Amino acid sequence: MVVSRVSKEEYLKEFEDVENVYDSVHFNELNKNKCNQLLYLIFHDKKTKGGIIGGVIDNFFFCPFSSPFSTFSFKKPLNSILKLEECIVALETFLNSIKIEHVKLILPPLIYNSNSLSKFIIALQKYKWNLLYVDINYHLETKYFSSYSSTIFRNAKKNLKTAELNNLRFKKTTSLKEIKKAYQIIKNNRKAKNYPLKLSLTEVLKTIKIIPADFFIVYQNNIGVAAAQVFYINKKIVQVIYWGEEIEYSHLRPINYLAFKLIEFYHKSNVKIIDVGPSSKNGIVNNGLAEFKESIGCKLSLKFSFQKNLQS
Repeated sequence: MVVSRVSKEEYLKEFEDVENVYDSVHFNELNKNKCNQLLYLIFHDKKTKGGIIGGVIDNFFFCPFSSPFSTFSFKKPLNSILKLEECIVALETFLNSIKIEHVKLILPPLIYNSNSLSKFIIALQKYKWNLLYVDINYHLETKYFSSYSSTIFRNAKKNLKTAELNNLRFKKTTSLKEIKKAYQIIKNNRKAKNYPLKLSLTEVLKTIKIIPADFFIVYQNNIGVAAAQVFYINKKIVQVIYWGEEIEYSHLRPINYLAFKLIEFYHKSNVKIIDVGPSSKNGIVNNGLAEFKESIGCKLSLKFSFQKNLQS
């Protein structure tokens, strides 16, 4: 197995359809200004077996360099651990040849494909990749919509009932004006809680031109009290990129109502998983955030980050 660098056009011919939108040519091209050099790499022997897109920053190869996670793309489902090991060795050999000293890989949470990701973890450890940290990631399964109230904690049931008594209204936004309104609600929430907001409104608007996305607002009367921004990772999984409530309306419990209505909406849309994102950073858990997500019915999966010094 060897690795060859190819053009974006050549890579796109081989991997027009990918399991995860963050592994697409279009997404990486949109964000290529965030790295010094964008590399499209193909694994092949007699035929193309797989590929990877990564960004070079100084002497580091990052996959991903601008998204929550990424991984290898394969022409066919990954069945052989041996082939995966050959790809890892070939990648190391290629990166060494272009004087890359370090490589970092952030895998998707196991809920995305536990079978193939488990093989990745085993193979990377075999070849002495350093496990940097394990994060916890939460998701909602829409198949539990009909029994949602029985999957949430007692306090969450109380909060959802409070929300319903406050005559809240859930709306999927379609106009640019309302998308901007949803973003502003989220921005206000992040500022109030002193949380970072990595994507500017301009970046959001550029991204949704290439990634299918939904925006939602929860209203009380005509006042927007909570909002969510959701990306389609593939046909069966969506990811809540941002959500939040206006702090002065938190007593209405709009975020509990929003979570319930998202499950209802995506259940009707035949989406299986709503990825609600991590509740830890670099392996350090935000206990309050983790407890809140579990209270509203979220399940947990692990997300692994690896790094290797290629010069050792």
